[in-house]
Amino acid sequence: MNINTSSWHYRLVNKFCDMWRVNNLCPYMRRLTGILASIVIGVPSLLYGMTEMVMLVVNGRDFLDAWINSGSGLFAVYSGVCAAIGFLAWCAVIVFGFGYSVMYVVGKVNNYLENNQSYQSWQYKRAKRAMKYKKPNIFVEWCKARHDQICPMVDFVSEEKTE
Repeated sequence: MNINTSSWHYRLVNKFCDMWRVNNLCPYMRRLTGILASIVIGVPSLLYGMTEMVMLVVNGRDFLDAWINSGSGLFAVYSGVCAAIGFLAWCAVIVFGFGYSVMYVVGKVNNYLENNQSYQSWQYKRAKRAMKYKKPNIFVEWCKARHDQICPMVDFVSEEKTE
């Protein structure tokens, strides 16, 4: 059987799963039906739970009492699970929203600094200072040699040769 790589189901399965292991129709269809089931059941449940959480926050105790008394059996369990999923979804929205806003502000500040001439000249001066040759400090070199337990060779040169 040939499956077109531009078909909607191939692109959907490829977005969620690794396709390099699939060489048979059965695992492909298991992945496709699993993804479709999670989308068909999960997305409405997520929206229902998020709506329940909003209603709970807005109406408070009255909505909670009516919500508890209205459900019975399987619907009550489904409603409770959706409420928990909705609560977690709102937490994720808040965390990712905060993280995205912080990253957005940092990106704007970084973009401003990269386009700022004084910042660029400051970076250039700092890089120039870092690249400048420094004579090694004899005390620092001696401490390094004691730490490494290797004594380096010493060359005695006149002041004219060092420049």
